[in-house]
Amino acid sequence: MAHPKREEKRKRILQLIKQLYALETIRPSKDASLYAVDPKTITRNLQEIATVIPLINKRGVWSLNLEALKINRDSLDITLLRSFASSVHLDLSCFDLYSVSKDLVNFAIEYKNLPKALGEAIVDAMQKQRSCSFIYSKPKSKSSRSVDPIRLFTQQGEWYLIARDHKDSKLKTFNLARIEHFKIQDEEFHLPSKLKQEAASFKNVWSSSGAKKISVILYINAFAAKYIKESKLHHSQKIVDEHYNGDIEIECTITHKLELLPAIKSWLPNIQILEPKWLRDELINDCKQFLKDAALIDK
Repeated sequence: MAHPKREEKRKRILQLIKQLYALETIRPSKDASLYAVDPKTITRNLQEIATVIPLINKRGVWSLNLEALKINRDSLDITLLRSFASSVHLDLSCFDLYSVSKDLVNFAIEYKNLPKALGEAIVDAMQKQRSCSFIYSKPKSKSSRSVDPIRLFTQQGEWYLIARDHKDSKLKTFNLARIEHFKIQDEEFHLPSKLKQEAASFKNVWSSSGAKKISVILYINAFAAKYIKESKLHHSQKIVDEHYNGDIEIECTITHKLELLPAIKSWLPNIQILEPKWLRDELINDCKQFLKDAALIDK
């Protein structure tokens, strides 16, 4: 088991890296209070990070060295960096400060699943605040869409466009792999502050601010609990009970079952759904179907 102080240091450095990749500046004298440590500790952490990631230190203010990374401030890479900082989740058990490599950190801007030409066109539309149109392809249908592009978002290796749909003025997500014939329009758009805040706080492609909220209570055994405490199943996760043997109960608030169900399945059999019953029944049915299909394959 890792020493508590080392775990705190890992978490702190990970958060500092996320701040840097979000293009924030870090001032140890100010940011130290956020981590409840001495400013000198933050400075030492930044010096360690600088051995792997190129940083600039101007009179005690640290920032990402974009020139060293050969990144243009108006390029697609900047959008990718911001998307990484806001949505990617690193496994801290893999983040060993004593064996970290540039390859481990630089994956943040090596999005192999992103169609570059489309990504660049979307970023261009966002920067110019121009509406865009495209054909959106689904398994059984295609539709013409007209939207105001707001943000790129990545989840589980897939890339999505967060945009305001002209059809109903609601915020929606579009999988880039399903977008065809993308075109930038001459129409300029302006977003209300409320919609900007909603897009900025976006955490999951299945979440919806206008949908009914669902409270999910999960029981997690001690084996999985130590990991789930550190790397959350869902951003809303909070511990509601801790048992003497290390088991925990957590509550998550979602608006769509797919915000959480895939993560739950990845931790079976170490996790159980206590509430709501309909979600537990759905998980059980999915498991039964999986076993049935597996049996057919084995025959």
